[in-house]
Amino acid sequence: MSWSPDDPFPASAALGETDSGARNLPGYLCSLLEPGPTLVVGASEVVLRAADSHPVTVVDWNTRRLRALERCALDRGREIRAICRDPTRQDLDLGSRAFANAVCLDVLERCPDEMAILEKVHRALQPGGRLVARVRAGSWVREEPGSLPATIRRYDPESLRSSLEQAGFRTLQLRYWNFVGVPIAFLCDRCLQRPHRDQGGSPASERPRSRWEGGIDAWFRMVENRLGLPVGISLISVATPYIEKIRVKDPLHEKGFSGKTARTAYEPMATTR
Repeated sequence: MSWSPDDPFPASAALGETDSGARNLPGYLCSLLEPGPTLVVGASEVVLRAADSHPVTVVDWNTRRLRALERCALDRGREIRAICRDPTRQDLDLGSRAFANAVCLDVLERCPDEMAILEKVHRALQPGGRLVARVRAGSWVREEPGSLPATIRRYDPESLRSSLEQAGFRTLQLRYWNFVGVPIAFLCDRCLQRPHRDQGGSPASERPRSRWEGGIDAWFRMVENRLGLPVGISLISVATPYIEKIRVKDPLHEKGFSGKTARTAYEPMATTR
C-alpha cells in the first residue's frame, strides 16, 4: 500500500470518530491489549495508538482510508502493515494463530455477515489471545450521515455475548461505554437530522469545538475509563478464543420434564504462556 502527498482524501478520515469520548476511546481500548502482534479490522485511530507499543496489521476494504492511515502513521514515525481486503468475503492470508490481539472498532454492526469476520479473527488469534470489540448499542440512537457505512444492527449485552459465543469466543469483560451520550442523544435527536454540511459548505466535523466538550473529555478520563456504568451508547467486550466444541452434561439442561437437552459448550484453547 502506498500513498501520495497530493492525495485529496483527508488523513483525518482514517481516524474514525472524533466526537467527544472517541478521543479517549483509543487509549482505553489499547489498555486492554496484551503484549504482542495486533490485528485491527477497520482503519481507525486505534491503529496509531496501538502502533506505539505493538506491531500492527490493519485490514480494511477501503483503499483511500488505508492510504490516509498510512500517511498519519508515517507522520508520527510509526510503521504499520496495511492489507486492503474485504474481511467478509476474502481470505485475509494472515496466518494461523499469528496475533496476540485483535481489535474491531465499529465494524461488526456495519457488516451483513458478522460471523465471517469473527471466524477469521478466531483463526488469527493465538491461544490466550484477546479480541477487543466496540459495537453500537441502543436501537433508538440516530446517526449523522458520514463517510463510514451505515449501522445495520445494534447490540445489547446478551446479543453481543451470544454472537461471540457462536463464533467460538468466551467473553472476559463486557461493559457499556459513553454513558453521557445517552441523555445527549435524546436531547439532540432533532439536531442529528440536520444537513451534514453547513450553509457555507464546510463539513460539520470542522466546526469549532465547543467549550463543554472539554468537560466531557474530563468525564471520560476520570470516570468513564475507570467505572462500569449500567447504560451507554456503545458496548465494549474483551473475549478470548475457544478451540473446540464439547458436550457438557448439565443437570439443569439435561433432557427431562422440562424437555431441554444438554447444552453445547466450548473447551478453552491450551495457552502457551
